[in-house]
Amino acid sequence: MKLWKGVVLLVIILVLGVGCFFAYRAIANRHDLKETLLWIDQTYNPHEGADNLGQGHGWEIHYLKKGDVEEITEKFNTTVTLDGDCNVVTRSETFPVGVYSELPSVTTYKFNLSDIDPSSITIKTYDLHKDACQFVCGNEPDGMKADQLDGKPLFSINGTQTLSHGYLVMLDMLPQLQQAGVTHFRLSPQLVDMVRVAALHRAVLDGSVDTKEALASLREDIKAPLVNGYVHGRAGMTYVEEGVA
Repeated sequence: MKLWKGVVLLVIILVLGVGCFFAYRAIANRHDLKETLLWIDQTYNPHEGADNLGQGHGWEIHYLKKGDVEEITEKFNTTVTLDGDCNVVTRSETFPVGVYSELPSVTTYKFNLSDIDPSSITIKTYDLHKDACQFVCGNEPDGMKADQLDGKPLFSINGTQTLSHGYLVMLDMLPQLQQAGVTHFRLSPQLVDMVRVAALHRAVLDGSVDTKEALASLREDIKAPLVNGYVHGRAGMTYVEEGVA
């Protein structure tokens, strides 16, 4: 009889222990979510009474120096808001200055946090404050991967930026962009042979290599998927082949 009571007591203790563990994890995850959303708000969005830091980190401004004067060539701003418990809305604005003086735009993206697998995001492993993060970005040269619940890569998280997992490639559009009057192009470094990538773009701009040949060569070096859908008015994570409307 005493043995039976001991077994029952042990089962009860085990059940309570497991229940407490999952309850703790749920509370901890909720706390992590609140902290993450607060960090996003404080990082990207402007706040009053905080001098220059209060403008938020969502600003991106490009300058071109002409003599002793610096002119603004491009000016962008991104803000992030929470719509409900899990819906995140990002608003990206291109201001009518410089090369976009006649092409201002506002783009809004919306995604649900439940579509992202939190176990694939490893920021929490560093346990560092964003203003004292040292050089941990070097541990993930292409950014930390954030997967969908089906396991497919969706985003790359690089510091305060959330980027697409795929590489935005507009190599085959360079001749069209030149004809449209674009004179400067910027390559964002990735974990590939960037000297070779730059040489391919230079060759296409000079007309010494066909775009299809250059693109085929680029695909050999890049293991991540290529994307350009946003440029063509499609879903940003897709790739539209040259000549496809």
